[in-house]
Amino acid sequence: MKMKLTLITICFLALCLNKSYAQISDPPSVASEPTAASLNAAGAMLAAAGIDVQFDKSISVVLNQFSAQISEDKQDKFKEIMKTFFAKYCSWEIIKPAICKMYAEQFTESEMKQLTTFYKTPLGIKLSRAQPVLLQKGMALGQQMVMLHKDDLQQMMTDGFK
Repeated sequence: MKMKLTLITICFLALCLNKSYAQISDPPSVASEPTAASLNAAGAMLAAAGIDVQFDKSISVVLNQFSAQISEDKQDKFKEIMKTFFAKYCSWEIIKPAICKMYAEQFTESEMKQLTTFYKTPLGIKLSRAQPVLLQKGMALGQQMVMLHKDDLQQMMTDGFK
């Protein structure tokens, strides 16, 4: 029960933080339905940014973070099951069209071409390489903050679900 509550809490916090960030930072949609050219520009930009490699690394980071919440004797099996699940339903090749569409809805074709140019610069390459490390450190920080205040959170959850 404790592991289940911890996972639910972490997922809930991640969704809340993601939703709060999206409300602050989402620019208005560029077009209601992206053109083929916009989708191609998004694909080129994502490739230049190395998102495909980052995607795989990010999944590993997330699995490592979540498996740390599970008893040590079950961590390997958990990772194995989750890797199988992600390979079946959430691989880069499966999710890429939806990601391209998301970018094409937020950026113009011209903007994505500018981003592609940027990601091919030394600074863009440095940013791309740093993203998985930054993600891991950000997740660790978030997890640390939750753990520092887990008793308060646990009490709030207990009180809230009476």
